[in-house]
Amino acid sequence: TGKLSDAPGNFLEIQNLPKPPKNSKITNVDIIIRLKEY
Repeated sequence: TGKLSDAPGNFLEIQNLPKPPKNSKITNVDIIIRLKEY
């Protein structure tokens, strides 16, 4: 349907992100959840 919605952040748990390269830091993480109807 092309519908886009936000998932409440308190339902998501992100663990074990890779370390960023030297002299940089992670400032944002985007998560895409694709759903398929059946």
